[in-house]
Amino acid sequence: MFRARYPLGRLRPAPYNPRVIDARACAALRQSIRRIGVVKPIIARDTGTVIAGHQRLRQLTALGRALGPVYVAQGITDTDEARFNQLHNVTEDAPGLWARVPPDPRMGVFVDVPAWRIKGAFRGPDAVTRATIGALICRYGPWGCAVATRDGRVIDGINYALTCAVMGLPCRTIRVPDYAARYLHRAYGAFSFGPLAGDTWRQSACQRPRLRTGGQRACRSRLYERHVLPQLGPGERLIDFGAGQADYVRRLQGCGHPVVWVEFFPLDGTRLDRPTAHAWCRDALAAWAARGPFDVVVCDSVLNSVDSVAAERDVMVTLNALCRVGGRVHVSGRTRERLHAMERTTKQANPKQYLHAGAVDADGFVALYRGDLEAAPTAWTFQKFHAASEARGLIETFIGPVQRFTRSTTSWQATAVKTVDLDPATVEAALRREFDLPWPDGDRVGLAEAAVRAWRAAATPARP
Repeated sequence: MFRARYPLGRLRPAPYNPRVIDARACAALRQSIRRIGVVKPIIARDTGTVIAGHQRLRQLTALGRALGPVYVAQGITDTDEARFNQLHNVTEDAPGLWARVPPDPRMGVFVDVPAWRIKGAFRGPDAVTRATIGALICRYGPWGCAVATRDGRVIDGINYALTCAVMGLPCRTIRVPDYAARYLHRAYGAFSFGPLAGDTWRQSACQRPRLRTGGQRACRSRLYERHVLPQLGPGERLIDFGAGQADYVRRLQGCGHPVVWVEFFPLDGTRLDRPTAHAWCRDALAAWAARGPFDVVVCDSVLNSVDSVAAERDVMVTLNALCRVGGRVHVSGRTRERLHAMERTTKQANPKQYLHAGAVDADGFVALYRGDLEAAPTAWTFQKFHAASEARGLIETFIGPVQRFTRSTTSWQATAVKTVDLDPATVEAALRREFDLPWPDGDRVGLAEAAVRAWRAAATPARP
């Protein structure tokens, strides 16, 4: 339900809102509202909780406005609530993206434009966003709007207008002066997912099974296929830290290779298999303590599943501790280019996981919601995306010089030689955190001291 003059006193902000805004941006947003009004409706639940438009509501209140444009979404799910928030705050700047509606002299008034009168780049970029918009319209009705100039050029809400046209739906549109573009194209605030609470064990949802099917359809690891296996010498001791479902290490073990692995969140179907996690970790720690640091350390697709900058640092310190001086560390992650590639794509996509370059925070994180915001407010999962220079810098800081670096539009892979010597207190603190990560129901991995003892034993010079 849309109302152009909704009582703003009935609304309250969502406690998890991942947008932050400084004083300067607040002042700019107030100036925008004074000059052109509120041209994008606030979106709220039928309970009054704001889904998108927190900063607009805040500035309208500061200006003493009692009424404003609001769309109330009935029966919205928690996952879609989080998706609305991200989608509503993404700017549209993909090259080749455009839309037009008929000229109209009426300014500052919401009117419905028939679908057949909307023109634009229907096969243009950002198809992922349009797929997400379409899914949300199907569930909750015409929640968005387009902002156009007097002559009909759409300057905001382009993807929304194109989606309405394709679906045969009228598009709610408001006309503004030409100069309004400079207000609408500003970024009022930024995403910051650090304050969001997340359960680390939920990151197991990001695990991918490997080598489960034959031929070209096998889900293969670029890191293993291009970096690890071609360089792996006979008898080299290997540990896979964050082995997921352990498909590659099981294959190596079957070939008689000396390999162990660590995975804190192995799955038995959809259930976290804690006994298996403990068994794998204890085998790895025993091998580490008995025979010293490993020749080869593999960390495949772990850095893209950390949930904070601190967790990323702990992973890198742990990789350093596991590897002997002069040994190889193989690491992989996701590229920032992946987000931009999704933004540029003209192909239809599954909107279940909405990822967009504009929805990434300053640390490279995108948050996806899996749960109930009331019953499970910590049900966020995170994905970390690295620029190539950032990935190289991270590896060189914690491991040593990068020997080889490869990347595609979706992922990057690196091989480095360990030369960096870290402070023992730093290593032990990271090991205690990594080997005592939380499990569901208040349980924990509980191997912190065992990991520190293994590291100390491995550091002893004399070894049989």
